[in-house]
Amino acid sequence: MESSRTGKNDLLFAIFVLIFLKGKIMDSKTLGLVIKNQRKSLGLTQTEVALSCGVGIRFISDLENGKPSCQIGKALLVMESIGLKLMSDGK
Repeated sequence: MESSRTGKNDLLFAIFVLIFLKGKIMDSKTLGLVIKNQRKSLGLTQTEVALSCGVGIRFISDLENGKPSCQIGKALLVMESIGLKLMSDGK
């Protein structure tokens, strides 16, 4: 179970990403936190997301914790299922 302190830290980090990095995600840790915050804002559990995407709960956990070796195809599937899109600014 996640402590409230960890949850607050994740929320502060998400705010930091949105304000100071202007939504730019440059590493797997940041991507994981964005995915985690989006999932939680939708009121979904890791299990619910995993079942809806056809991936394991362990994959969702690894993705949210920023494991750099997560499969990009599955990560994109998870992102789409919770309403996130991958975009490029062309730079």
